[in-house]
Amino acid sequence: MVTDSRTSKSIKNSLVALAFYFINLVLQFFSRKVFLDYLGAEILGLNTTATNLLQFLNLAELGIGSAIACTLYKPLLEKDTVAINEIVSLQGWLYRRIAWIVIVGSLVLMAFFPWIFAKMPLPLWYAYASFGVLLVSALLSYFVNYKQIVLSADQKEYKIQYSYKASMLVKLLCQIVAIRFLDHGYVWWLVLEVVFAVVASIA
Repeated sequence: MVTDSRTSKSIKNSLVALAFYFINLVLQFFSRKVFLDYLGAEILGLNTTATNLLQFLNLAELGIGSAIACTLYKPLLEKDTVAINEIVSLQGWLYRRIAWIVIVGSLVLMAFFPWIFAKMPLPLWYAYASFGVLLVSALLSYFVNYKQIVLSADQKEYKIQYSYKASMLVKLLCQIVAIRFLDHGYVWWLVLEVVFAVVASIA
């Protein structure tokens, strides 16, 4: 019975993840096209560079989330809420310290932005704004979103898909509309990035 339950959960997770993957794939295609058509390759390149720099800093996580997920399997099976709370609290404690490492690393990195983006044809504030917005989203995962590890370990990723991923898809749609129809499209893109990062965290 437990096996059937785990199998059914796996199938449900796979189907929901697959559905969101294809929807996201289509939206990303249109998003990139609108981005290029209305903002230009320079801003797209800047956005990609900022994302890559932040991914480098996120290496400080060192796979702690995966280790915590493995540790949760037994107490979840035994419904040991005390142990679950202790493990997730430990993850929160570790993640807060990692977040501060990422913040310090980001401040050091941003000090070199005038040199890194010296040949960029855009104003320098574009680089700071892009990186700052993406940093806020990353920090929310360390301060708030880490608790979703319980759902992942309990094979309930579909709940994460319904809340977090759905919010991200709505964000993409709003960003496409904002870039296409509003003045200062990239400013709106940045604002929506922050707003929906918060909305997704709450969800």
